[in-house]
Amino acid sequence: MNFNLRGSQYAIAGTVRGLEALEAEVERRRELTGGRRSFILVPGIDVPFHSRVLRVGVADFRRSLDRVMPRDKDPDVIIGRYIPNLVPRLFTLDRDFIQEIRDLVPAEPLDEILADYDTWRRERPRELARVVLIELLAWQFASPVRWIETQDLLFIEEAAGGLGVERFVEIGVKTSPTVAGLATNTLKLPEYAHSTVEVLNAERDAAVLFATDTDPEPEPEADEPIGEVAESVEPAGTASAAPAPAPLAPSGAARPDDIAFDAADATLALIALSAKMRIDQIEELDSIESITDGASSRRNQLLVDLGSELNLGAIDGAAEADLAGLRAQVTKLARTYKPYGPVLSDAINDQLRTVLGPSGKRPGAIAERVKKTWELGDGWAKHVTVEVALGTREGTSVRGSALGNLHEGALADAASVDKVIDAAVASVAARRGVAVALPSAGGSGGATVDAAALSEFTDQITGPDGVLASAARLVLGQLGLDDPVTVPAAATDAELIDLVTAELGADWPRLVAPVFDAKKSVVFDDRWASAREDLVKLWLTDEGDIDADWARLSERFEGTGHVVATQATWWQGKSLAAGRQIHASLYGRIAAGAENPDPGPCSDEVAVVTGASKGSIAASVVAQLLDGGATVIATTSKLDDQRLAFYRTLYRDHARYGAVLWVVAANMASYADIDALVEWVGTEQTESLGPQSIHIKDAQTPTLLFPFAAPVSSAICRRPARVPRWK
Repeated sequence: MNFNLRGSQYAIAGTVRGLEALEAEVERRRELTGGRRSFILVPGIDVPFHSRVLRVGVADFRRSLDRVMPRDKDPDVIIGRYIPNLVPRLFTLDRDFIQEIRDLVPAEPLDEILADYDTWRRERPRELARVVLIELLAWQFASPVRWIETQDLLFIEEAAGGLGVERFVEIGVKTSPTVAGLATNTLKLPEYAHSTVEVLNAERDAAVLFATDTDPEPEPEADEPIGEVAESVEPAGTASAAPAPAPLAPSGAARPDDIAFDAADATLALIALSAKMRIDQIEELDSIESITDGASSRRNQLLVDLGSELNLGAIDGAAEADLAGLRAQVTKLARTYKPYGPVLSDAINDQLRTVLGPSGKRPGAIAERVKKTWELGDGWAKHVTVEVALGTREGTSVRGSALGNLHEGALADAASVDKVIDAAVASVAARRGVAVALPSAGGSGGATVDAAALSEFTDQITGPDGVLASAARLVLGQLGLDDPVTVPAAATDAELIDLVTAELGADWPRLVAPVFDAKKSVVFDDRWASAREDLVKLWLTDEGDIDADWARLSERFEGTGHVVATQATWWQGKSLAAGRQIHASLYGRIAAGAENPDPGPCSDEVAVVTGASKGSIAASVVAQLLDGGATVIATTSKLDDQRLAFYRTLYRDHARYGAVLWVVAANMASYADIDALVEWVGTEQTESLGPQSIHIKDAQTPTLLFPFAAPVSSAICRRPARVPRWK
C-alpha cells in the first residue's frame, strides 16, 4: 500500500475479489454521504508492489543488492541525509533505529547486529551501515510506502520535531512531477497553512534552480481605450450563414490597440477544442472536472495537453479550479508563454488545412488579412486564427447548436475565406468589447467608393453578359463557330440511387461501407511475457497430454531468452524432486531451446490474411504463421470484444517468440478500405502525445497474401453485386 496524501490519495494492491469488495464498500459510503467518486482502478499493473505478497522475493533482492553495493563507503554520506520509505526517519546507526526496522519486518541479518551492537558500532561502522541500508532497500518493495509521514518529517518545523526544509526539489521530468504534486497538495492542508516551503521540479523549474530566471519589467498602467461597439458586430455565440460585410472605419481613424494571446487564452481554446464546445458556451464557474463530466481519461488527457501547451507539466488543482481561477493561475505560472505551443499548433494547423484546402488559401492568409487589410497587430492575428479554427468545425456542440458559428466545414473559394476571417475579427472584438472596423482607403477629404456600384460596373464589362462577352459571341458568329455545346443533363441524386439499386441491389451501400480505422488496430506481441505463465500451466498439465503434444510444446519456447531458460530449469528441478519425469524432461528441453538464438522459419515473413474468423482455414494459416515467428496482419469485418478475445487466444496458443499479430477491422468489399489498409501497412504509424511523437508501427512490405473469403468467380444466377471485385 502507498500512503501518498493524507485524506486524499492511498494506493492499494490486492486480489481482484478484494478490490471488488473495496469498490462496493466505497461506493456504498459515497452514496450515503453524497461525496464524489473516489475509487479509481488503475489497469495494467499486475505486480502487487509494496505488499506482503512480494516478501518471497526479498531474499533474492537482498543478494542482488549485496553484489552491487559498495563495501568501503563512509557511512557519514547518508547518516542524517537519507529518509527510507520503510521507516520514515533520518538514517542513523543508533540502536533504536535498527530495532525499529527489525520490529517492523523479519530482517534476520539485523539479529546478529543487535546481539552484539556495541562491537559492530565501534569496530565495523562501514559494514554496519551497509547491512542496514541493504535491509531497508530489500524490504522496501514488499512494505507500504509511508510518504505521508515522510512529508510530515520534511515540512514540520524543527521546533516541533521536523526538519523544517525550506525548499523541496523533485528530481524528475516536468511532464510527470508526481512527487512535487503530492508535496504541493500536502502543503495546502490546514496544518501547513503558514508554511513557506518552495516546491520545485528539476526540469520544470530549472530556471529557478539555477537562478537563470528573470522577472518581467512592470508594465505601466494604461487607461483602457473607450470606444463604441459597432452595432453591426454580431455576438460570438450566434451562428451566421452569411456574415455581413464588415463596417468601414472613417479614413485616418486610429486603429485598436493590439491584444496579447496569453496562457489564459490558450487554456480557453484548448478546453473548447477538447470538450467540443464553443468558447462562448464555457462559463466562468465551469471547471475541467465538470466539463469532462468526471471522465478520468478525457480529464487527464486535457490536463496533459494543457501542461504540454504551456510548458508547465502538471498544474496543481487545475481539474477542480473554476475557469476564472484556472485562467489566473496559468497566467501567473506561464508568464513566458508564446503562442502557439505544440498542442494548439497541431490542432489549429490540422483544422485550417482541412477548411482552407479547397480555396487554395494557406493558414498564413488569416494573419496576412488581419494585419494588412484590417491593419491590426500580431496579437489580433493569433486570436483570429484560433477563432477561425474553432468556428469552422463540423458537428454539434456538447452544449447544443453548431460548433461552426462562423461556417461549418471547408471553404470553397477565396471570397468565402475573407468573409469568415472578417466574421472572426468581429467575434473576437465583440468578446473583448472593442470597436473595430475595416479601415477605408483614401485621404481624409476623399469620398469612399460604393462597393456594390463598383461590382455592378465590373459585371457590365467582364460579366457573362458584359461588353467583352458580347463582342466575343459576335466574332464567333461571323466565323461560323458559334454552335452551342450541348452538355448532357446531370442525373439527380435520386436517379443515381435508383440506378445503383436496380443494378447492384438495395443493400449494396451497406455491403461496401468502409469500417477501417487505423486508431483501432490492435497488436499482440507479448510472447516473452506469456511464456513465463505457460511454464506454470505446464506444471498443472497431465503427463499424458504433455506426451501427446511433446513436439509442439517444446518448440513453442524456442528463443524466449535467458530468463525463461532460468525459470524452466527451476521447474525442472521441482519436477525431478516430485518424481515427475515427463515434466522434468520437457522443462529441460524448454530450457535448452529458450537459449537458442535461431529465429523461427517464418521470422522474415510479413503476411496479410483476410477472413481469419473462428474455425476458418484462414485462422489455421494464421496459427501456423505465428508458430513460425511471422508478422501477421489479419483483417476482420468487425473488431468487437468477442473477436478480440478470439485473436488474443489464437496468439497465446500458437505464437512463437518474436511473432507479431496485428488485427484491424476492414471491409474487403470496400475499395476505400482496401486502399486504406494498403496505405496503413506500408506506412510508419506514429501518434502525438503532447510534444512527443510515439512510434506505433514500422512501415511493412508484405511477403505473403492469403485473401480468404474473397471469391473470384460466382454462379451465373447470383447477383454481381454480391461478388467483391478481387483481382
